Amino acid sequence: GEFVEDLAKIFKPDSKTQFELLTTDTVRSRRTLVYEYTINIENNKSGGVGLKGPVFQSSPAGEKGKIWIDRDSFRVLRIEYRLTDIAPTFAVKAVTKTIDYEMVDIAGDKYLLPIISDFRGTVQNGERRFESRNVIRFRNYNKYGSDVTIVEEDSEPVPDEKP
Repeated sequence: GEFVEDLAKIFKPDSKTQFELLTTDTVRSRRTLVYEYTINIENNKSGGVGLKGPVFQSSPAGEKGKIWIDRDSFRVLRIEYRLTDIAPTFAVKAVTKTIDYEMVDIAGDKYLLPIISDFRGTVQNGERRFESRNVIRFRNYNKYGSDVTIVEEDSEPVPDEKP
């Protein structure tokens, strides 16, 4: 999904992401290294900005942000970024996003998943500017499953079980 893609594009070789160690910090009681990163517009193949409406519009964009890496587990705990180099004629003027990740237990296994996302965007429509914010908190992850039986068409009918 979107939150995995936000994380994956930072590390894709095609993104040619530039990293620079910025500082140290603590996130949810974990010691982290904070890196500043940049993805230039020409390398941000899976990035950019879109605008939903009667006709979907999109524009390429670069990305500049920070990434918090757990010093012990080397897992990403947070990414924060803003889009850069958005075409001046495009209606979207600014986009920022922060995503916090954590190891989440699902059916006894641990997975690195988002726990909160904070998206902010600014859109220009004529002389008016609109700002929006969307905060998503992820809770109660569950594993869902089912049992499937494949029955061939030429096989004998399976008798109903009697109680």
